Amino acid sequence: MSDTTVHSAEYAVRWDTAQGGPTDLAAVAQRLGLNPRKTQQARVGFLRMAQPAGLPSGYRLIGRERIFVKEGQEKPEVMLKLRGPDPWPAAVAHWPPRLAHRAELKFEVDVSWLGHAPMRALSMSLTVDDALAVQVLPASWVEHTPLAYSQMVRHRFDNDIAAEHWQLPDGRAVFEVSMGGTDDDASLARFVSQVVQPLAGIQPLPGGMTDLAGGG
Repeated sequence: MSDTTVHSAEYAVRWDTAQGGPTDLAAVAQRLGLNPRKTQQARVGFLRMAQPAGLPSGYRLIGRERIFVKEGQEKPEVMLKLRGPDPWPAAVAHWPPRLAHRAELKFEVDVSWLGHAPMRALSMSLTVDDALAVQVLPASWVEHTPLAYSQMVRHRFDNDIAAEHWQLPDGRAVFEVSMGGTDDDASLARFVSQVVQPLAGIQPLPGGMTDLAGGG
C-alpha cells in the first residue's frame, strides 16, 4: 500500500468496563460533551478465515458478518479485510480477490491508542451489503463461521466520532470510541484532545475488536 496514496484513517481506543471507565453510552457521551445524532444496533460475528499461502509476516485476513437490526428488520453485511504493517508488501499485490457480489473497496490506516502512543496498521477491505457470509465467501476461505455473536450498540456523533458498546460472547462489556480522519499529526492531535483526554482514567486495550470478540 505504500505505492498508493492513503489519506483515510480511523482512530480508536477501547476499554473493558471491568477495568474502570464509563460503563454505558450515556456516560461516554457526557464525557465527550456530545449528543448522539444516530443510534444503531447490530449482532456482530467474526469468521475464522483460512489464511492465504505466502501471506507476509504480520498480515492477517479477517472476515466479519454484521447484522443491523432496526424496527424488527434485519440488514446484513459482510466484510473481508486484509490488515498488516506498513509498508504494503508486493507479496499481496493480488489483493483484493474477486467476489461474485458487488463490493465496496476501502483503503484505510487503523490507528489504535494504547495509552501513551498510537499503533498503526494498514488495511484494505471489501464490504458487501445485504448478504450473509455463506452467500458471499467461498467455503474454502472460511474455517469456521461465527460460533457466537456479540451485541453492539453504536452512537454516532458529530465530528465523525462514534461510540460502541459491545457485549461479547464471553460476557465482557467493552467500549470503543473511534474517530475518522487522515493519517497525519493533525488528526492524531484532534483524536487525543477530543477523545482520549475526555476519557482519562480508562485502561486502553491492546487488541482490536477482531481479537477481543473472538475473530483471531
